[in-house]
Amino acid sequence: MKKVLAVLLSALVVILAVAPFMVGAFKANDAYAVIFTASDFQSSSCYTNLTAMMQSAQKNGVTEAPDAFIFGGDYTPDSDDPAIQVPKITETVQAVYPEYDEDKLVYVQGNHDSASNVLTPTGFYEFENFVVYAINEDDFKTGQADRTNYDVTVKTLADNVASKLLELKQSGDTRPVFVATHVPLHHSSRSSYGENLYSKYLFDVLNEYGQYLDIIFLFGHNHSSAYDDYIGGAVNYIAKGEEMRVPIPDVAQMGANGYTEEELNFTYMNYGYVGYSSNADS
Repeated sequence: MKKVLAVLLSALVVILAVAPFMVGAFKANDAYAVIFTASDFQSSSCYTNLTAMMQSAQKNGVTEAPDAFIFGGDYTPDSDDPAIQVPKITETVQAVYPEYDEDKLVYVQGNHDSASNVLTPTGFYEFENFVVYAINEDDFKTGQADRTNYDVTVKTLADNVASKLLELKQSGDTRPVFVATHVPLHHSSRSSYGENLYSKYLFDVLNEYGQYLDIIFLFGHNHSSAYDDYIGGAVNYIAKGEEMRVPIPDVAQMGANGYTEEELNFTYMNYGYVGYSSNADS
């Protein structure tokens, strides 16, 4: 299984199969790929925070530009228009890593971001040592319980993801697969009223193909430990083989107990909330 160094906004971890290790145990040039992830830029300090976090990555050995930056949405300290916000984030990246390749910047849409051609369209993107399936807010929305027939929309998305994962499986592809969206899959106090009610349809596809592929799911949206204390707080990670609460896709069963416990066949983690953390070294 290939090794990927994933640089979250407030932690450096190596993904080796499904186990995380602090970067001190490895050197960046030992990894097949280095990926920087962050989401939820919803404060005026986000650019300062992002700079500090990239500089922390440099101090920990990521001296050259990462192989990709995967940003998970809500680029909104000043505007909900990504055409205004995304260039500012790109400039912040370029100030620290002048040699960055703009084609290796993935900008997933969040629920506070209007549609824009500066965002990465929903779909499959191939890199040399890993692949990314980007899923925008318009294709996997919040407030799913309030949207008429939205179960059909999520089922269609899940079918599209399954089709691409089947291709990877059949071709014997061993590259890690990052599925990057804004909305989480897991049940929480935020989702208990139906915010991601139909996430199980996507979860089931990832769990099926996680038996054959090295899948890493990235999410944002929940901001801090207030919603996710039980899975680790502001920086959280659930490993393959562990259990996760997944919402029951039934409006009648919404609420604090409206979930099933599912064993993961893939890795689950958040990007890191750049607008909600000022500690670049935690």
